[in-house]
Amino acid sequence: MPPFRRRSHAALAATLLGSVALAGTADARVINVAPNHNITVFAGIDFIAAFGDQPGVSTTVEVLRNGQLIGTATGPAVDLAGFDPPNHGGLEVNHGPASAPQPGDCWTGFTPDIIPGDIVRVTRGAAVEEVEVDNITIDDGPFVDSVGNIVVRGTAALADGTPIPIERLDSGEVRNTSTFRGAPTSVFRTPGTAAGWTMIYDVNRPLDRERTVLTPSARRDVIMAGAHAMGYGHALVPPPAEIQLADGEVPGPALGCEASAGESNAVSSADDKAVNLASADLALTGKAMAATVNDDITQVIPKVSDGTTTLTGAPIDITGAVRTWTATIARAQLDTLADGQLKVSADYVTPGGAIGGHTLTLAKDVVAPDVTADTAPGEYTGPLSVALRAGVGETITYRTDGLANGANDRAYTGAINLPFGTTTISARVTDAAGNVTDKAFTYTVNAPAAPAPNAVTPPLLAPAPAPLVTGPKLKLDALMVTSRLSLGTARRRGLHAVVFAPDGANYVRVRLLRGRKVIASVVRRVSSDGVMTIVLPQSKKARRALRRGTYRLEVTPGANERHYGATSKRTVRIR
Repeated sequence: MPPFRRRSHAALAATLLGSVALAGTADARVINVAPNHNITVFAGIDFIAAFGDQPGVSTTVEVLRNGQLIGTATGPAVDLAGFDPPNHGGLEVNHGPASAPQPGDCWTGFTPDIIPGDIVRVTRGAAVEEVEVDNITIDDGPFVDSVGNIVVRGTAALADGTPIPIERLDSGEVRNTSTFRGAPTSVFRTPGTAAGWTMIYDVNRPLDRERTVLTPSARRDVIMAGAHAMGYGHALVPPPAEIQLADGEVPGPALGCEASAGESNAVSSADDKAVNLASADLALTGKAMAATVNDDITQVIPKVSDGTTTLTGAPIDITGAVRTWTATIARAQLDTLADGQLKVSADYVTPGGAIGGHTLTLAKDVVAPDVTADTAPGEYTGPLSVALRAGVGETITYRTDGLANGANDRAYTGAINLPFGTTTISARVTDAAGNVTDKAFTYTVNAPAAPAPNAVTPPLLAPAPAPLVTGPKLKLDALMVTSRLSLGTARRRGLHAVVFAPDGANYVRVRLLRGRKVIASVVRRVSSDGVMTIVLPQSKKARRALRRGTYRLEVTPGANERHYGATSKRTVRIR
């Protein structure tokens, strides 16, 4: 359930207009907002609100991209009960009307997919006000960290990339129905980033609103299953002239506004996750809006840039009802770009010029990784163990059965103990871009010379062997799964299981079934603290294939990948 979209008009206005005086500025470049007025932007759900007017004042909300109008709605400011005149009126566009849509409740014609850099223009009476949309996103989480806290991460920057200061991000929260709601315990700059933010929920601390008293474990479930938001201005009293938030939900028409179908310009996919040594030409797919408010979109021009050099693809004609496009960027062209981050974008051409849309980011890395051993190959006497090393962020797998590296390699977790005789360690290292290097290290280990024999003594009769006692099957200490979730949430985030593995377990096998059909499965090595968050299905394609219905999640711990213990099962309903 979206944390804000279904709030009543009065409830949202109460948060925004707790004081008649509306003043101050936030982090975005406020081009012009009049005193006692407020513009609120939820770009992720294409929701714009304008507050601070007298009821009945004609209000027009427009969205412009590169000077071209891509969305518009007009209606009278409505009375938002509970606020003192004259600032008790406002217009909310694409918030989800409580009943039949009234003028201005929904976007006219189609719902624009609002992105960073768009300009929101509000005309109310003779006043014309504008703000620029920031780049505030929720990118990762929620997940449980090694000490049991819940973590959510994202980005907060102006449209030009300037980081929004952490101290200005005052509106992070989680909401799970109307019963549970609260701010994070802490918000800080994500280490190693310029504009990344991390918020932490300590499950031992009660939420700001808990209408049912929760235990820490129950609070963890509530926060994991809740909807999260991050931004600025929403928590301030009096509120500033501008409020912007990301709430992690999907864009498009709100409930009640389905007649205004969503329209978007976007690079949808690339056939390679990265440009690496093995990748070939880059195949792209995308979609285009049918038109802006005033002009048709007739061409798409794809582009790939490393920040200095930009490759421009051949123009693609877009006509009629077909609003998807494909393009291919030759590998020879990609070779001219520098290693690092690549931005894949497109120009969407109208008679009034070109406008942009959603982009993709790819990595380019054409340097092969390397794996080394701490002991040189050769002949040795006595017990021998060999440790392997690779670069930061690179993954090592290996095998010692004489076969080539492949899908059945073992994950390298520590020094390899070698038996007596000759052994070849076939190691494979894979970097973040998918580059692979295979290397072999051959060792001959001789047994130490036998010690001089001792005086022979009569043998003692060995006692009869004790009967074999089989220990109990391994069983999970705990398994936490959200039992009900919406189809949209399941497709976007997958099903999250928090697994508490028992002592002695080195692996867990997780399966998601619908009826007797296995939808997804994964085997994970147990973390050092035994607590893991596992998401199924793992791929976006598989998550998009989820349907409404009842699913069964099965989690089985094992001492190794061949011997598993008792299976814990949970039922999950997607509605």
